[in-house]
Amino acid sequence: MRAAHVLVAAILVAAAFSVWLGPPSPQASKGPFRTFGAPATGSVWWVGASSTDSSALPNTGMEGVIQVISTSVSASNCLAFWVSDDLSNNYWGQVGYYICGSTVPFAFYQIWDLNNMSVLASWSTSVSTGDHTFSMYLQSGTTWAYSIDGAVLGTYNMGANSSSSSYPVYALSEEEAGSVFSFPTVTFSAAMRVLKSGGWSPVQTAESYGTEWGVQGASQNGSLPSDQIAVGGSLAVIAQGTALWGSGSTSITSSSSTTSSTTSSVTLPPVTTSTNPNPGPGRAGGGGGRRPNED
Repeated sequence: MRAAHVLVAAILVAAAFSVWLGPPSPQASKGPFRTFGAPATGSVWWVGASSTDSSALPNTGMEGVIQVISTSVSASNCLAFWVSDDLSNNYWGQVGYYICGSTVPFAFYQIWDLNNMSVLASWSTSVSTGDHTFSMYLQSGTTWAYSIDGAVLGTYNMGANSSSSSYPVYALSEEEAGSVFSFPTVTFSAAMRVLKSGGWSPVQTAESYGTEWGVQGASQNGSLPSDQIAVGGSLAVIAQGTALWGSGSTSITSSSSTTSSTTSSVTLPPVTTSTNPNPGPGRAGGGGGRRPNED
C-alpha cells in the first residue's frame, strides 16, 4: 500500500509539473528554458551559472552534483534545480529535480526539439534529500542516457553525438510563481562537469545568470572551490554576467532585473509524464511558453 501511495503522489505531482510544460519561443538569442511553471498569469525566473568556455564546449555529456532539499512550496508555485546541454542538431536536454506545491522533491529529465519547439520526452521520480549527481551523456551512437548517481533513468536517441560548440551549458535554480519567493540556500558542489574524450572534467570559467535572488561562486566566496556555486537563501544578488569562477568581472549589485524572467500568456496543455525509463516521442506533448534573452 505504501508503494501505491508513493506512486499516486508521484503521479499527482507530475501532473502539476506537466500542466505548465511548454517549448521556448523561437528567438535568435539563446537562454535557459521554461521547464514547468505557475499558472498562465505567473512568471519564471532563473539564477545560476552559464558557460561557453572552450573547456565546456563541445562535449558529449553534462552533469552536476546538486543538493536536494525538502522545503515547503506553495500550491501554485514550483522550485527546481537542474543542469542542461544543447546538442549540435538543436536537441536540448535537462536533468535535475523540482518541488511543486509540496515539500517532496522529484528528480526529472526533459528533452526538447528546438527545431519545431516541441517536448520529445519527460520523466520524473521521487528522490531522497542530500547530494545527488544528475547527468546526461552520450551512451552510444546518437543515444543519450539520463542518470542519477550513475543509475540510468532513461535513454533517448537525440540524433547527434556531440553538443553544440556555441550554446551555453547551464546550472540553474528556477522558480515559477506569481512572484519571486524565498528558499533555503542550495549548493551545487559540482556545478558543471562535462564529458570529453571519455572523461569528466570541470568547466574552467562560468558567469552568473539571473538577478532575482543571490548566487555565489569562488569569485564571491573564497571558501568555495571552482565549479561550485550556492544559490538562494540570504546570498547577495550579483550582476548578470559576473564571473563565478575563472576570469572576468566580480561586481556585486543589490538591484533586480527582469532579463531572467518571462510571463506566460498561454494555457499550456497537459503533458504525460511516464514512469517508463525509456520515454519516446509522443509520450510528452508541448504547449506555449517563452524563454528569456541571453545577455
